[in-house]
Amino acid sequence: MLLDFSRTLVTRIEALWEARKQAKYIEAVANSLEADPIALRALQRKYKPFSHRPIKELKVFYGVHLGHVPGVYTSWKDAKPHTKGIRSDFKRFKTRQKADAYVALSKSL
Repeated sequence: MLLDFSRTLVTRIEALWEARKQAKYIEAVANSLEADPIALRALQRKYKPFSHRPIKELKVFYGVHLGHVPGVYTSWKDAKPHTKGIRSDFKRFKTRQKADAYVALSKSL
């Protein structure tokens, strides 16, 4: 959990640092006497002020349909103990609905 948080924090710090460098550059160009207004507008359009966009976490679901406890799990860490030591059948899905359908299909057979 701490490792995931640090990765998120590093990407945000890098984005903030890049935005700060861009803003300082545009400010320096705008304050110069020989600033070209057309080039300045192009720079300002290209380097818009930084707006924070939330980082979307990838959701993955694991459907274990043959294992110790069949079901849908949200991480491999949770699903793995139910597949160890026995013949098991599991799949990775991007949506919970597909994982539920996979587990339900095995229960009906």
